[in-house]
Amino acid sequence: LVKLFGIGVIAGTAWIHLLPDAFSQFSSSCLDAGWQDYGPAYVGLFGLIAAFVVQLLETTAAQHVAGRELRAKTAAAAKAAEAAAEKPSGAARLMVAGATREAAEPGSCEAVHPRTASSDEALTVEAVVASSVAAASGRTLEAGDEIAVAGSGQHVHVHGGGATTASGLATGMLEAGILFHSVVIGLALGVTPDGEFSTLLAAVCFHQLFEGMALGSLLGEVAAASSGDDGRQRRSSLVRHALQALLYPLSTPLGTVIGIAVRGQFNSNSSGLILLQGILDSLSAGILFYNTYAELMSVEVAHSAVFRHFSPAFKAACYLAMYCGAGAMAVVGIWA
Repeated sequence: LVKLFGIGVIAGTAWIHLLPDAFSQFSSSCLDAGWQDYGPAYVGLFGLIAAFVVQLLETTAAQHVAGRELRAKTAAAAKAAEAAAEKPSGAARLMVAGATREAAEPGSCEAVHPRTASSDEALTVEAVVASSVAAASGRTLEAGDEIAVAGSGQHVHVHGGGATTASGLATGMLEAGILFHSVVIGLALGVTPDGEFSTLLAAVCFHQLFEGMALGSLLGEVAAASSGDDGRQRRSSLVRHALQALLYPLSTPLGTVIGIAVRGQFNSNSSGLILLQGILDSLSAGILFYNTYAELMSVEVAHSAVFRHFSPAFKAACYLAMYCGAGAMAVVGIWA
């Protein structure tokens, strides 16, 4: 429910806070004539560029991870073949999801994965066992599958690092869009006249609270998905997620400090400032639109097998949570 509420918050931020502001900036008569010729259409242009860049980065990252894993498994299979030639043994039985098969080849799993196997040998066995079981059971193994090697008392887990990396990148790009918007909000807060400051501050606090809930739920999910990595990868993920969690609460205060510093020289009708705000809002809107519909709603709702198996009552509660998130941002939009 919290995740669906967060998706609604992100959608509401893009539709109600970013898009109208971007159109307003690019419709300003204070812009140079060259920018006024194309006018509000620049919002769509910059938003489209941002969405295309995010999609390209995700595809490139996914292909890179898939290629790296394929090379690692190929090298592991070669090592296993060498080890099997040196240590032939009897049959081993492989079991996954109820499927069993006898193997009496020189490359038997017990030969290369004794009880005292080293970490390198365990990686080798994981690659060989996974491919063998896939052939035996007639299906593709997925992340989380567990393979038992009979006679060894050991289990091999199949990991899905590619999906975790792609999800982490998508969340990182989403945070980048939210950070742009948060800095702009802080800048506006820093240059706000004293008479309007208190009202805007209260609105910004609620705005950032809802966005923080949305972003935190997604970061928590990515962190949980990467908890099964090895020690070094786990430490790296922990540092990265801690940094991501720290950036968001600092973004609006940073913008506020900048706004206070330039308050004396601030000119709300400056062509450069209007253009900067318009471009940042357009880029942020493009990123949030792509992540909301192509990533979050598509993966978590429309094409989610888990969501389809929920009861009608729980589905209704999920939809209501998403609509409440969007509605909360709509209400905050009255003031900020």
